[in-house]
Amino acid sequence: IWGGISGCQHAFPLALAAWYARSASEALRRFSAVTATKVAERFGIGRVKGRIADGFDADLTLVDLQGIDTVTAEQLFYRHAISPYVGSELRAVVKGTWVRGLAVYRNGKFPVQAAGRLLTPDQYTPAKTQ
Repeated sequence: IWGGISGCQHAFPLALAAWYARSASEALRRFSAVTATKVAERFGIGRVKGRIADGFDADLTLVDLQGIDTVTAEQLFYRHAISPYVGSELRAVVKGTWVRGLAVYRNGKFPVQAAGRLLTPDQYTPAKTQ
């Protein structure tokens, strides 16, 4: 998105921390369903996205649920570094993100330039495994 959406970068860890505070492991199962499985199914790509299983794309996010971080303007990856969460404390810290098995974010850095692709229900085919 051209200028970014203020707050978007921290919506996932903030929501995850709130769900986790409710009932720990049960909340994690429900959060995973709501943010991955159900979304993939809703958009018609659930046959290869939204689950950790054989034949599915390896799209994963590693989160430290014991970590604490304070949001600063310097951490923002938006073109316009503003966010309603600057100064807020995060109780779920994203440590890494993998897209189709490729590490695209690790500990505050982007080791590779991620290349996305438009997914539509009728055109999507999974990446071939090697």
